[in-house]
This record gives sequence, C-alpha cells and structure tokens, in this order.
Amino acid sequence: ERSGASFLFDVMNREQPVVIDDTSANSQVDPAYVKAFGVKSLMALPLMVDEQAIGAAILAERNRNRRFTPEEVQRAQALAVQAAVAIKNARLHALAEEERHLQKDFVLIGFGQWGQKAYQHLLTLKQFFNFRTHVVEQDSPGARDRLGVKEEEVRTHGDSFYWDSHGSPARDQLERELESSSYVITYIATPAATHLPTLARYYDLSDVVLIEKPLGAPPDDYRKFLDTAPGGVEIVAADHYYFKLEVRLLGMLLTEERTLRNFLDSVEEIRIEILEEQPLTGAAADIGVIADLIPHAFAIISLLTPIDRIKLDAESPLLIGKHEGLTGQRESYARMNASFEYQGRKVRLVIDVGKGAENAKWIKLSGEKRAAGRSPSYKFDFGKGEAIDGTQATVRAAVRRIREPGVPDNAHLNMLRHVIEKRHPAVGILSIREAIRANQRVRDLEAMAVELLARKEWTDYSLGTRPAFEAGAMSSVMGGAT
Repeated sequence: ERSGASFLFDVMNREQPVVIDDTSANSQVDPAYVKAFGVKSLMALPLMVDEQAIGAAILAERNRNRRFTPEEVQRAQALAVQAAVAIKNARLHALAEEERHLQKDFVLIGFGQWGQKAYQHLLTLKQFFNFRTHVVEQDSPGARDRLGVKEEEVRTHGDSFYWDSHGSPARDQLERELESSSYVITYIATPAATHLPTLARYYDLSDVVLIEKPLGAPPDDYRKFLDTAPGGVEIVAADHYYFKLEVRLLGMLLTEERTLRNFLDSVEEIRIEILEEQPLTGAAADIGVIADLIPHAFAIISLLTPIDRIKLDAESPLLIGKHEGLTGQRESYARMNASFEYQGRKVRLVIDVGKGAENAKWIKLSGEKRAAGRSPSYKFDFGKGEAIDGTQATVRAAVRRIREPGVPDNAHLNMLRHVIEKRHPAVGILSIREAIRANQRVRDLEAMAVELLARKEWTDYSLGTRPAFEAGAMSSVMGGAT
C-alpha cells in the first residue's frame, strides 16, 4: 500500500531515473529511510525488462550531499539495464528449477517394443526429473504371461502397472490416481490403428499427449477430432527421429562445405536406403514399411526439396515386396521411384525401405556418369556413422567419421526429455497439425500399395536379402502364384 509520496513509486510509474541531491529536504524520501540508511543523496533507476519496470536500483551517497551529473546518470542507466536482464534470467532459472522438481505424472500407454524402449529411457530421465510413471497395457489373452517379468520390473522401480480391459478400464483407475496431479503427460505407444481412439479416451486426463508414429488414422479423422475437442490439451506427434543429429549435420555440410555444395549442381540421382534385418512381425505387420519407414526417408530428402515437389515416376512409381514367412497383409519392402527439380535440373530419386533385409541406412548422391571410371558420388551412411566423399575424380574417396562406433542414437531419449521439460520446439516432436500435413504423402503411397497387394503384384524375397525388382517385370511377380 502507498502510505504517501515516495521516490520509489515515482521511478516505477514514470519509468525514468529520479535524482535527489538532498534527501533531508525532499518530501518523497521518508525520514525513517534517511535515518535507517544514512542516505544524503540518491539516484533511483528503473529496472526495465520488455518495456516494463520490474523493480528499481538505488545508488546512494552516505558521506555528503552530492549532485549526480547527466553523464553519471547515463552510465548508471546502462548498468541498470544489465542488472534487469540478469534478474530476469535468474527468475527464469528459478522457475525452471522449480518446474524440474515439481512432480509430474507420465502415463505410458502400450508396453510393446516402443513402450519398453521408452520405459528404459524414462528410468534414465528419473535421475534428473521428478515424475511418476504409470504403464498401461491391454489385458489380452497371454499378455500377463508374456509380460509378467516386465510388470514386476516396473513395480520394483516404484512405478504403477495397469491392465486395461472392458471390465476394469485402466482409464477409470488412472482418473482416480491422477486427480491430484499437477501435470500429466500421456504417451501413446499402442498399435497405430488404436492411436486416435486412445487419444480420445485419455484426452481429458492429460495436459500433453504425445502420439508415437505413425498417426494410424486418416488426416481428416484427426482434423475432425481436433475441431470438436474442447481444447486446453497440447497434442504433439513423434517426428521420424532416426539419426536426427546426423541428418542435421548432413544439412550443414550440404550448405556450408564448398566442394559438396558445388557437387550438388551436377547431381543426377539420389538414392536413399532404410533397411532393417528384423522381419516384419507383430503390430508392425499390420502397418507396413511405407507408413513405418518412408517418413524417415522423407525427413532426409527434405534437406534438398520440399516433399510436395516430388513427382512420382509415371511408369513404375512404387514397387513392393514380401519376405518369406510374412504373416501380415502389408508390404515388407517398398521402392519409390520419383524425381524433383533442383537448380533447374531434373534429379532422379529412388527410395528403398524394407524389413527382413540386410541393415542399411544411407543416402547417396551421384553425379553424371563419366566416359571412363566411376561416377562422382557422396554417400552419407547413418548406420555406420561415416561419410564417403567420392566427388573428386582424381583422388581416392575420402572417409570421414561422423559418429564413433558404439555411440547410440539418443533421439528417442531426447524427445521424451524435451516433453518432460516442456521445451518448445522439441527435438523429435511435431505439432499434431504439422504431423497431419507430413502424413498426407505417405497415405497416398499406402493407397497405391493396397492396390498392388490386391492385384498380387509384389516380389517375394528371402530373409537377409532384398527383392530382385530388376530381374522381373517392373510390377513384379505375384506371391499367390508361387
């Protein structure tokens, strides 16, 4: 409360320095203040942050009356600006520390492959952040026997495990448990087809919902949900975060390294391979590799062209394959043939994605074929952590190490850390509407694959190999006939 006139209120209201040469003769200075601090002259300066006074700094003379010069006032103002910024940063740091120690609740829905990986990351993050973990898994036949050891591990770490069923919905149990929570993060890592229904079910329990890739429902279905949802909940989607840091490094090299930048002007073909030796099994078999792996390739090629500028090949835009023993109804291998305009030239683009093949994760840029010798090329191998520069015709290809062997790719861990820290923008996270836009081209390719599967136009291949598309007709051989 303001009991009377005060130089402090004056400097805060006017947001200008106040100079008082003789405090004993000035009505704005309380005599009790003069007596307590022995102040004879003073200069009061507003502490300005974002064009608003957050406080005042006082420079006082206690030995004698003093007249402050305009130059002294100006210098003091400059110091006050620095002090104000320091105070603001200290406040932000204090808030961040308070936020770090404020207990949150992390609801992990789905305890399959990705859910179990996420839980291990959460155990690591618990060493630095204060949160409780609640694991939810579908109580399907055989699930309790299959996950009994994992359930016990979760409970041993002091976390909660909920079996979800029609008779005993986990959501109802969590609603009671989370009633007193200050902040709830829900991570949906269930099979893709259940992502949108799970979002709708847990939406009103959450402050933030993170949806694992892929979205698993048509973009229009997500838009309809967003248009009717009450709001107040932040929905984000996991980006396709394979080798996130390496992709950024490649982007820097493409723009900053002169020889590579010059080589780009002559590139005629770009090939991307994202192959995994693990067969297509489980829930992934109901998704297919187009939805699962093509977005990773799009994230890489987007360094060179917007995705919507990629034109599919007129004759054979998409080839698909199935590995031996595949029980799902989707493709386990896909090749996309396309092109795009770059620097006024047409560049061919070939993307191979697959499972049950040899491990390979790389991008290779190739230049015009020479009359003799090899074509100039630049290969960036995300899996091996090296770049092979063969752009110079007269010298041997140079190998550059970009990640030491054994150093893990921690993009998944970083994504979860950023969600817990509430950082924006976060590594590996897209707003839900960004994810919907990125998902449209993938949905188009999925529709083409469905047509090829319906016509039995795919190529079979053995585990550990890849489809021999070149050996047969471009639309390939039917699995049914063999």
